[in-house]
Amino acid sequence: MDFWTFVSKLIEALAWPGVVLYLILKFRDRFESLLGRLTEATLPGGITGKFSLDIEKAQEVVNEIPEPEPAVIAEIERGNPIEMDNRALKINPSGVIMEMWQKVLGQAKELLESGGALQEPSTAGRPLPPQTLFRMLETRNLVTPEEMKLVNQLHSIRNAVAHSQTQATPADADRYRAFSEKLILTWVVRIANGEPRQ
Repeated sequence: MDFWTFVSKLIEALAWPGVVLYLILKFRDRFESLLGRLTEATLPGGITGKFSLDIEKAQEVVNEIPEPEPAVIAEIERGNPIEMDNRALKINPSGVIMEMWQKVLGQAKELLESGGALQEPSTAGRPLPPQTLFRMLETRNLVTPEEMKLVNQLHSIRNAVAHSQTQATPADADRYRAFSEKLILTWVVRIANGEPRQ
């Protein structure tokens, strides 16, 4: 083997690892985020990976939202309970997340209606896209910045599950449900009291 053949074989052998190394260095922050959520990996031939949801960020945000008073919650739950079959958590945790997101959207629409914002003819008879719905809530000061942060986290988790970017565990779904219920109850209390956000 002459020198140039050796050099060409060396370049050929190092080309793909070099490209991979370059991409890893270029997108290091994204890889760190992914590796931080990696829960399971199977490499050589059938490369697969399972990633956890970003539920910890949602936990930090939900802690910033004050708890509604227990007596008020009990009264509201007596008249309009948030029902969810606990078996669903084990059987279909992704479905629980999807259903709770729909409940958040429904309550957000009620909050907007209570603020008199859905009387415009352009929205009559058509569902609002979530981005528009939450933008309207935010511009009318019907939600707090902390609540919007939580909405964004819940939406991000819902999208990751809906688009099969990650597999939800029953524990993830249960925490998502608790976060959603806290947000919904906060809004129900606000509507029941007829008060603006605090």
